[in-house]
Amino acid sequence: MNLATSAAELNKSAQKYEKALLQLPSIGISEILPYMTGYPGVTYKQTIGEIFANSQLRPYTGDNNEIDTTDIKERTLETFLGSMVELFDPNQLKQTIWAQMKANSDGIKDSDMNKAMLFAIMDSVLSYLGPAVFSAVRDDAGTTTAKLFNGFDTIAATEITATKISAALGNYYAQTEAIDNTNAVDALREVYKKASPEMKAKKVNMMVDPDLLVAYEEDYLNVVGSTPYNAGFEQMYLMGTGKRWEIVPLVGKAGSQYITCSTKKNMIYGYGNGVANEGVEVRRGDNAFKLQFILAMFFGVQYATLDKKELMISKLFAG
Repeated sequence: MNLATSAAELNKSAQKYEKALLQLPSIGISEILPYMTGYPGVTYKQTIGEIFANSQLRPYTGDNNEIDTTDIKERTLETFLGSMVELFDPNQLKQTIWAQMKANSDGIKDSDMNKAMLFAIMDSVLSYLGPAVFSAVRDDAGTTTAKLFNGFDTIAATEITATKISAALGNYYAQTEAIDNTNAVDALREVYKKASPEMKAKKVNMMVDPDLLVAYEEDYLNVVGSTPYNAGFEQMYLMGTGKRWEIVPLVGKAGSQYITCSTKKNMIYGYGNGVANEGVEVRRGDNAFKLQFILAMFFGVQYATLDKKELMISKLFAG
């Protein structure tokens, strides 16, 4: 493969599929995607209005009796512009992808090959998003995805310090002892008990370290044993919640100090979706045998609200 020709052909494909490529942050967060809501077209900061009202019908008196109970609280979804330049050998990558595609088709077009190569590189780049969705800490001088934006746990820690997430507000519960396979059922049930009545009635995702789910399943087996209603060892729903609260083990939660309980609509991620300043390009670089894959795109996460009707954060016992 002639390097100059391949650069031109791949860049042509990059421009053709640029919009589709920039719509794919979901590739990197595919594990958590079912539990989040996407906001496309967000660049830097977008204010999300949260309207609270306590309006009620009252017995008729014939008087006006105006009462202002409406309150608007603002939260900010912030996305950060990330960039990268990835070197790759088009000949080596083409051979690998060709072998994969040949098993499914005997007539492989160059355009199909170029598209497959671009999406394969993008898949690799974005694979670092998922593990960082909770733990990322924004650092302007950072050099990794984990320093690009503030993850959900980072945001939660900031709001706990600011007392916007607190036991008094009904959206926080601190564990009083370490959780293991002897007390996990009671510990997770206690989080549910501390939640607001409105949240108890909703479809809620309880996002945890995968090891915590293992501890829960082992403790669950000890608690219920071989009773008729214990249909299986794997328990993906918190006992006693009518299958409303799902226990969700996530790679990005490994080592986390928080159990995050929230609704899908409250866990939001923002991405540029092909706005200005984003772009994909392939070109020749200084290395005579490799090409450069150049990418710029926005990404960030936020809780739409901290209200106890949508969010419960439980901090693990630190000892």
